[in-house]
Amino acid sequence: MVTTKSYRNQFIAVVMLYLNLVLVGIDGVLMYSNLMFKEAGLTTSQASVATIGVFGAQLLAGVIGSTLVQKYGGRKMLIVSNIVIIISLTVCTISRGVPHSKHSAAVFVAVGAIGLFLIVWSAGTNPSIFALLAAITTEPTRPTAFGYAALLFWVSDCSVGVGFPFLQKYVEAYSLTPWLACSVVFLFFSIFFIPETKNKSVKEIQAKFGRSADEENKPLLNK
Repeated sequence: MVTTKSYRNQFIAVVMLYLNLVLVGIDGVLMYSNLMFKEAGLTTSQASVATIGVFGAQLLAGVIGSTLVQKYGGRKMLIVSNIVIIISLTVCTISRGVPHSKHSAAVFVAVGAIGLFLIVWSAGTNPSIFALLAAITTEPTRPTAFGYAALLFWVSDCSVGVGFPFLQKYVEAYSLTPWLACSVVFLFFSIFFIPETKNKSVKEIQAKFGRSADEENKPLLNK
């Protein structure tokens, strides 16, 4: 799989898509959103209400997102989602770094940016990636690629959740910057590496990975 170009490209794409799910900082924001809302300037009760509201909106966004992926395709949705996530993380970082009182507009900007991040991830990133994973892989590579990518996924997932409190402690308002940097990498990857899958056949998709239709029909073991 590693020595055959098309199989290797499938593997790289699967790994990067799995990492795109978590290395935008989703687990850190999910687990510590209440704390982030309070740090932004909300009271404890206001932060709880905001968290409940955002989580409820996420559920609705997930349902809507599946429909949008079917309509526009996974690649387009992933690109748009990564762009919005970059904007959200940037705005949130800037607003959290600005000295403000609990009545400042920066509070609402920070809260809105966090909420937008969570909703866009649920509506765009999550459903589009799973749609792409099914479309860009083929039967010979799917089990192996998914297995290794899942391992990296859980390691990365754990690192985000465990590392987030330390980032909050030591870099405070700039705790989202590592995930912002990763989001930029994922955006360029989704633009320049992931092929269009909407209304495309398996042969057309794999042609983008440098594989001919005849080669696609050969078993991986013969390679």
